Amino acid sequence: MLTSFEGLHSRIQQRVGRIPTLEEVDFHEDWGHDKMQFVESMVSSGVLACPAYWQSPDSRVCVGLWHFTGKDLAPADPIQATTLLTLADDVTGELSLRMFNSTAKEIHMGLTASLEIAQTAVLPVARRLYFEAAIVEVLERKVVVECPIWDGETGVHLVTVKSTYAFIPLTSFMQRSKKTRNTSPPPTPHTSAPLPHGLPEDDLQSLDRAMSFLPLGRLEHKAGAVDEQAQSLVLVLDFGVRLSGPPLYVHGGIISTVLANASQLLFARSTGLGARVVASSTRRVRFLRGLPGESKDTVIEARVKSADRSQVVIEARLLRQGVAYTTLTTTYALAPIPSKL
Repeated sequence: MLTSFEGLHSRIQQRVGRIPTLEEVDFHEDWGHDKMQFVESMVSSGVLACPAYWQSPDSRVCVGLWHFTGKDLAPADPIQATTLLTLADDVTGELSLRMFNSTAKEIHMGLTASLEIAQTAVLPVARRLYFEAAIVEVLERKVVVECPIWDGETGVHLVTVKSTYAFIPLTSFMQRSKKTRNTSPPPTPHTSAPLPHGLPEDDLQSLDRAMSFLPLGRLEHKAGAVDEQAQSLVLVLDFGVRLSGPPLYVHGGIISTVLANASQLLFARSTGLGARVVASSTRRVRFLRGLPGESKDTVIEARVKSADRSQVVIEARLLRQGVAYTTLTTTYALAPIPSKL
């Protein structure tokens, strides 16, 4: 386990030095270790060194390092959004769980209610990332955590994730999970969006490659279609094993990433512009209900809500058996370009 911040950029070391008291805590100490959990599978696969976390005595601040070993990464490969969003959701969830259960009369389970992601820099070819997660608001059974993330080697701020968690008693969660296990998966995808033009196989493979950082789980984009006139996109995908966050449910960070990838593809297809013209982006994810693990024939629908020379807004949602489970609204702020949009 990493035990120091030596070798990190001086700006990172200065930030750590301004935090008065920190105590090292074990990774997933309160969660218990589960090989089906996505981050646990990254550690057991050797892709990620066991994360090092330090926490304030009042359980309201947590800082730490994610150290990528380089396994399954070429020297020029950037850290993928799959990993970054999932790790942020993971650590903010663990921090909120520790704090909430330290004062609750009975044990609770936290579920991600929403994520807000503000990305300010291109994801780097990095091996060590530094984060600072802090609880910023507590409202009855909801906890809000803010988590900025930096490239530990350059000191560049990459992204800030603001997470909201809803807490329910563990007994109620187990009853809900039992109902989930007894729910049959949908035999066929249900979608209301038009399917006039099939998505090329190259696009589907590109979406799969964007998720190739999943070490033990498999995620397959099986089919898709785009309506360029209506500026909409539909995808059908399967979630594989070992992708859970809470027991029996797909990790919220992975769901956020597949929605973000679909939105990015629609952005490119509908505008003809690449990622280089995006100065910054904000994403707002709402989790309406937990997506059962290994869900098959899951559908993503995305559409361009608005577009002008300064920004493009895309709405996406993930459905199972015709029911919406997660929604994502992405706002792409465009850099000034000489040609017309």
